[in-house]
Amino acid sequence: MPVTMRLVHEKPPHMEIWEEVNPYLDDIKPIFQNVLIALYIRPTDVMTAGGVKVPLQVTQEDHFQAKVGMVIKVGHTAFHDDEKVKFGGFAAKPGDWVVFRPSDGLKMAVGGPGGREARLIPDVHIKMVLQHPDAVF
Repeated sequence: MPVTMRLVHEKPPHMEIWEEVNPYLDDIKPIFQNVLIALYIRPTDVMTAGGVKVPLQVTQEDHFQAKVGMVIKVGHTAFHDDEKVKFGGFAAKPGDWVVFRPSDGLKMAVGGPGGREARLIPDVHIKMVLQHPDAVF
């Protein structure tokens, strides 16, 4: 079933994020159960695949309340079962689109000021995995 709110992108979102963060990834190593997630910021002045224009205020809100992002780095003990938490074999990996609550993560920018907005989030705060970032709104 197609995603009805899928946006028309000039470049696929995952490619845009990888190109932006890749030069910095060798310098970044989340520790323990932390997962570094690059925020999905919808393009400004964009249209849906169905032809509906998304208002600028809606896309600007992503900078503060984005709840979808792409995993770019995973800590060495992320998604490992322990006595309190059982992941049942689930493990988000780099390139996966995930959903999280914006307040659950430490806000940062990969690449310094003006870089790709990101959140460092404990593995247990990832709520779901998506096939495409426009699957939820």
